Amino acid sequence: MKIAILGHGVVGSGTREILEERGFTVKKILEKREIPEIKDRITDDFDEIISDEEIKIVVETIGGLEPAHTFAVKTLKAKKHFVTSNKFLMSEYFGELVSLAEENGVSVRFGASAGGGIPWIHNLSRCAKTDEITEICGIMNGTTNYILDAMERKGISFSDALKTAQSLGYAERDPSADVDGYDVARKVALSVAAGFGKIIKTEDIPTFSLKAVSLKDMAYIKEKTGRSIRYKGFAKDLIGGVSAFVEPTLVKAESLESRVSENGNLITLIGKNTGRLSFFGQGAGKYPTGDTVALDVVGVAEGEGFSHIGRKVFEVKNDGIKRKYYIRTSSPAVFPYIATEEERQNERYIFTDLISVSDIHKIYEETLGKNAFIAGVEE
Repeated sequence: MKIAILGHGVVGSGTREILEERGFTVKKILEKREIPEIKDRITDDFDEIISDEEIKIVVETIGGLEPAHTFAVKTLKAKKHFVTSNKFLMSEYFGELVSLAEENGVSVRFGASAGGGIPWIHNLSRCAKTDEITEICGIMNGTTNYILDAMERKGISFSDALKTAQSLGYAERDPSADVDGYDVARKVALSVAAGFGKIIKTEDIPTFSLKAVSLKDMAYIKEKTGRSIRYKGFAKDLIGGVSAFVEPTLVKAESLESRVSENGNLITLIGKNTGRLSFFGQGAGKYPTGDTVALDVVGVAEGEGFSHIGRKVFEVKNDGIKRKYYIRTSSPAVFPYIATEEERQNERYIFTDLISVSDIHKIYEETLGKNAFIAGVEE
């Protein structure tokens, strides 16, 4: 079974090397640059790949929505399997691509789109074949974990930690997708599809940004609770819907999450039969991510089935999910649910009673303002 790879950047080149080490034939590589070691296989004509009957699997590693979406549609209509590491593509067009795959008797695999180097989606979907997955949660973004870990261990500011993350290649020049939670929201949506068998829209998942976090938050939280801050995504399967959100979270000192350092990820599923299972590893990188992409290729080649899902889009419902929260704000506004409050240097430090996720996000938008920092408190 011969393969084509779209893009030969960090992930594409890592995937190619791993597949070739395992005896797979990468016949064509879509790339505009001249790369001496693979020059005999490079093409800048996608139709050359589509028309090649020997190529049965197309691997997409170029990222973004276009031309990735066009390539995906053409691949599936040509009755070729499609493997991708592109979370943006899959979170936007999941239902369409899965439908096309089933109509044409091929498969879509997206294991590296959430968790990077962790075979998270692979194991989540396998568990879902025999178990009822009820909850998903965890650290799903290496950039934000690096920032929080650096702030906590080295005592540097958010902006300095972000600059270091950018210099190391962990964060983009525009880090909004990471620090505002959109990257995690996409991974939550894809995890929901693989684990719960439901489609939810990424834009329906509320997020609290990490931008307002400061060293004074960390010091106050450590003084009062002994906890650490981690940026986490959450999802819970509900009758007729899904609870899903992304929030900074105060985790206990003895928790696994508190020990995740630098750009690591740790993602957890809770199953009716298996209980709690956690997966730890690198969330990005040439060979870690390339290996997860290659695992999907091997699965297709060996005929391993993937449990695709229905077409219905489910509502995100957070009104029935309640948590306690930590809030730092300079707003004088009065709002309910306060359990304890202290003022230091014209800022209010608040711990709340239980409040629904939907209510706290509404209060944030309508009352607190963007300079407030809010984090959930884990039980």
